[in-house]
Amino acid sequence: MILDSLISIVLYSIFGLIGIYAVGKNKYLKKNLTKQNLIFISIVFIILNAVLMKNLDGNTGLSDGLIYSFGNFIATFMGAILAIGIKTKFKKFFVKEFYFALFGSIILGSTLLILAFG
Repeated sequence: MILDSLISIVLYSIFGLIGIYAVGKNKYLKKNLTKQNLIFISIVFIILNAVLMKNLDGNTGLSDGLIYSFGNFIATFMGAILAIGIKTKFKKFFVKEFYFALFGSIILGSTLLILAFG
């Protein structure tokens, strides 16, 4: 279980680094990716994960899916922090690029989950 968590955090940090690179090249996302927009995207990510995971083996319904979804979001968040740490050499964590890393982690992570469980 711990190994699975570490693998997912590393995977989400790779997604975060891809997000930093991709959003840095896109003027529209660079301008409009704000804290408020990321909160909305995060809520949608949590709900999407809950709906996808409600029928997973061992889950009894939507409540178990929500628990899994919150755990997955924590891994996404920690992956984005690790990506920013790598980018800034662990000097600053919550800079503008953090939003880019979290966005990349959420979008690429959602894509991977939909392909795997959808």
